[in-house]
Amino acid sequence: MSKEIKIGYRILKIHTKSFSVNDIPEEQFNSLFNNGNSILNIGSNINFDKDKSTITIDIQTSLTKKGGNKQIVSHSGRTVFLINELKKLFNSKENSYDLPNNFLLQLLGISFSHSRALLSTELQSTAYADKFILPVVNPSILLPKNLQQPKREK
Repeated sequence: MSKEIKIGYRILKIHTKSFSVNDIPEEQFNSLFNNGNSILNIGSNINFDKDKSTITIDIQTSLTKKGGNKQIVSHSGRTVFLINELKKLFNSKENSYDLPNNFLLQLLGISFSHSRALLSTELQSTAYADKFILPVVNPSILLPKNLQQPKREK
């Protein structure tokens, strides 16, 4: 018999950790967003703080020109969640938290939406405004492999 876990949380803080834009020549700029001439990298980092009862999620994004290694746009957005009684979810035997995958996916989805909004705001005063918008993604691609739990058989 499975035990339903109810986890309460709220958002404590949302902010941009870092942001940079590098100018490129106008002819490269115009072709950057056509025909797959750019590469978008998205990554995440999840930190648990048992004492503060928080989960902090950083979403890193970078845009590079295909065939180049210089980042054109780089952004890192952070969302901090206060988790009710996070200490009770800590499994000391395995040195990990007993959190359902769908809960982490929910937090990742919220964090990615925040990062999309933060990046859009940061880009408003640049030539990339209305040109570079993070796509909507399935949050499961953001879940680090070490936090993925194997599916249990019924």
